[in-house]
Amino acid sequence: MAQVKQYLTWEQTKYPIQWDNNPYTWEEVFVLIEVAEAIGGGGGYTPHNAYKHLEEKKKKVVIKLIAKVKGVEYKEEKFKQDDIRVTAEDIELVLKEVLHIQVNKVE
Repeated sequence: MAQVKQYLTWEQTKYPIQWDNNPYTWEEVFVLIEVAEAIGGGGGYTPHNAYKHLEEKKKKVVIKLIAKVKGVEYKEEKFKQDDIRVTAEDIELVLKEVLHIQVNKVE
């Protein structure tokens, strides 16, 4: 996925985030915006494909967010866990919870 530098303002309305009452970091929000923009950008990305095309560091951010939104404790380890599976529903859930956007499903 192409990296596009994007800035948020306090008054921005595209993603109605309440920064004064928000448990998410700027980095987490920006990674999700990158996923949302890929899905809505006309490139044919599905939520899962948008996730698959992220660099490894950003995939880890998405996995941590999924755990946070689902109320699961995320424990980072030195070795890679191959059994972690991210579904389209997981991506849609964090987009809805963090960015307050609904992904339109293509039937």
